[in-house]
Amino acid sequence: MYDRKIHPDDDIMTVEDFKTAVAMGAFIDYDGFGYPSRDNLADDDIWIKPSKLEDIPEDATHIVWFNK
Repeated sequence: MYDRKIHPDDDIMTVEDFKTAVAMGAFIDYDGFGYPSRDNLADDDIWIKPSKLEDIPEDATHIVWFNK
């Protein structure tokens, strides 16, 4: 459920940009994880890893990324 407000300092990117960055090797699982988001709210119950792009919900518009 999208219920966590996104903090202004969070790193956020569109799902498309995130998938492109993963395909180019910019993110790997070791780098960190993300949460799916939409409407400026994140779902922090779902962890998104670069190796599991299929876990991104279809209704997500953005990924909030957290580097290690």
